[in-house]
Amino acid sequence: MRRAVLGGLVACSAAWAGALVWAPTVCYPPRQTADAQPQRVAASLVYLAGSRVCHQREDRSFTWDGCPMPVCGRCAGLYLAAPAGLVVAGLRRRRPVTRARRVLLLSTVPTAVTLAAEWTGAVPVGSLTRAVAALPLGLVVGWLAGAAVTGDLR
Repeated sequence: MRRAVLGGLVACSAAWAGALVWAPTVCYPPRQTADAQPQRVAASLVYLAGSRVCHQREDRSFTWDGCPMPVCGRCAGLYLAAPAGLVVAGLRRRRPVTRARRVLLLSTVPTAVTLAAEWTGAVPVGSLTRAVAALPLGLVVGWLAGAAVTGDLR
């Protein structure tokens, strides 16, 4: 049963990550055609969901052909890495996860450094830097969530 739940989490997490990348490709003009109405509605729902978890500032988001993603670069890094962390948890041999807090804390360091650089104005931080810095945190959170589902997190 736990493997089935983990599989469902991997599927949902990967679907969300895919939707974040897909939505900008159909949501804005000039791509709008009469036969694209269902796709535009679905993409609009992805943007609506994204607005609940992210500030959606265009200057901090990746864009495709001038269309911003439904989440900023930092959130994109988190969401794109999480499915991989879940998969790692599923592939891991059944062993208790130890030092989870320490690993989680260490995974926040790159994101914290970019935040500090932004807030102090010391260095301009672009979307790619934000996304790359968020990858370790997304990976570890996915891994720990998967470990909790499989019963390996103690």
